[in-house]
Amino acid sequence: MEGGRGNATPFLSFRERKGMERRRGLYKGKWKRCFLIEISGKVVLRCSKYFLDHSKVRFTTKSALGATSFPKLALQTQTLNLWPFRFTKNGYRKNLNSRSELLSRVFKRPLIGILTMALWGCTGLYFHRVPLEKAFAPAEVISSLGFREHWQGFFWYGEKIGFSHFRIEEVREFRGAFKISSEAVIRFKMLGIKKESLLKEVDYVTPDLRLLRANGEQKLDGKIRRIEAAVEGGGLRLKTEREGRWAERFIPVEGPIYPSLAQYLYPPMKGMDVGRHYRYRIFSAQSLSVMEVNQRVLAFKRSDLFEGPAFEIETKVSGINPKVWINMRGEMVFEMAGPLIAAKEDEVSAKRFIYESSLSKRDVLLDYSLVKVDRAIPNPRKLRVLHVRLKGLDDPKLVISDQRQWTSIKREGNTSVVEFVISVGKRGERPLVGIPIPKKKYGRYLQTSPRIESGNREIVQRAKAILGGESSGLLALTKLAHWVSDHVEDALVDSFSALDALHGKKGECQAHAYLYTALCRAAGIPTKVVSGLVYMEKVGFLYHAWAESFIGYWIPVDPTFDQIPADATHIKLVEGESFRDLSPLVKVIGRLQATIVDYKL
Repeated sequence: MEGGRGNATPFLSFRERKGMERRRGLYKGKWKRCFLIEISGKVVLRCSKYFLDHSKVRFTTKSALGATSFPKLALQTQTLNLWPFRFTKNGYRKNLNSRSELLSRVFKRPLIGILTMALWGCTGLYFHRVPLEKAFAPAEVISSLGFREHWQGFFWYGEKIGFSHFRIEEVREFRGAFKISSEAVIRFKMLGIKKESLLKEVDYVTPDLRLLRANGEQKLDGKIRRIEAAVEGGGLRLKTEREGRWAERFIPVEGPIYPSLAQYLYPPMKGMDVGRHYRYRIFSAQSLSVMEVNQRVLAFKRSDLFEGPAFEIETKVSGINPKVWINMRGEMVFEMAGPLIAAKEDEVSAKRFIYESSLSKRDVLLDYSLVKVDRAIPNPRKLRVLHVRLKGLDDPKLVISDQRQWTSIKREGNTSVVEFVISVGKRGERPLVGIPIPKKKYGRYLQTSPRIESGNREIVQRAKAILGGESSGLLALTKLAHWVSDHVEDALVDSFSALDALHGKKGECQAHAYLYTALCRAAGIPTKVVSGLVYMEKVGFLYHAWAESFIGYWIPVDPTFDQIPADATHIKLVEGESFRDLSPLVKVIGRLQATIVDYKL
């Protein structure tokens, strides 16, 4: 034993020991140097030094061998104890070391603070299968669920960023109907500026959870959008209001529609058993769309992260595959969606972060979105050719090749390394094409959408005023890009759509891309929003949005930087502006590593 406290050799509990014995094959009975994380005398994580070396967590320990440093701690304001231990035939014996404590024994949020590690390949150590004696019987009606109110907190890489709450109650004015009132608050700091999103929604549903009507309000950086939705024969009638202007559309849907909270309520309503499948449609007030949900009950598990056993349910919706755990009361206790975690809390704990976030100095974007590089790139806005390797880009949907961007995929262990070679042609190298472009082949890039209101009269009139009769495709998009860059202030203000950017005259890269795309489509130039990475001098790669317009060929246009064509540091990863289009990016935020191979000015 290395510098232990006396000669005592404490052992783990029978449950902990048996849980680890099931993985004894990994160690082949040999003594391997591993680590336990202990909080208030309770072991909450077991992992090898290899895992700690390759995780997103940094621990600093002091032992007889001196100081040892591991990767970055998710919550640096919190402390814990990290105990070295060895595997033996009798279980795991701690090698207690009085000098191995980290700062103190105080740990403000002991479990959530280290949960980020589970998302990086150690999930199996948190959840253990347990036998299911009896399946969860269908609740049949919403009033039969074991709860009427639910609170949960949101955590992004271990940092608490918000909470949500919903309450179920009977409605007297609608006999046999129920009202589900919900709210969600998200606050964080991005590039030094506080950001806030508030969503309130009221859903009226039948006793079996089918949606009747809904109304809600979303507040995003001071901008307010209101919605009213009602289920009618053959679909959903949706009304939206911004700045006193109402818009209405009908979404055709076959079969019943459920509220977005059905992702947590539908399984217990229909009954839960390992192997069960569910398929239904929900209305999302955030994306203003009806989306199909597919769920499957994977297992019945117990975890130190929540009380009692729970059903592990995999959900597939709009390109996102979160996992949710629902207990035997039918209540959601835990959820993981990439780096985002939701965990059941009480009301006081859920709301406490509002005060704490006002004191927070952590910058979420720079902490987790920045893709660092091995060497700097001078004059990035003038770059003509870039050869870069991105490690951790495992989703093939994010690997796009076209006439400007060449890609090649290689495997390194369990992850992918993608080589990108981006080459920017010179303006005027190809023949000019007149506008409007015929809709026959590129009609989808001329259509209006909830975020790109190219058919709105204000957008159409503005495009005509800017162009002044210009018929050349290249010159027309140049005028439009210059106008957006000159008249929309580059500021960290979110916008719901192109019309918001036009009225507010300020916004971040997405607002610029939305407005430019809408103006181009209104002028008859097929244009799409694209997103990916762009290099910022003395910083690294950050996530960014720009556009591509078709004028006989696709040309990248960055209205934020006023670049035509956009420089070679623009690495395209997705196309489109909808939530479904952008969802693959969520899975890689915080995971990418960049290596600069070569570049040319």
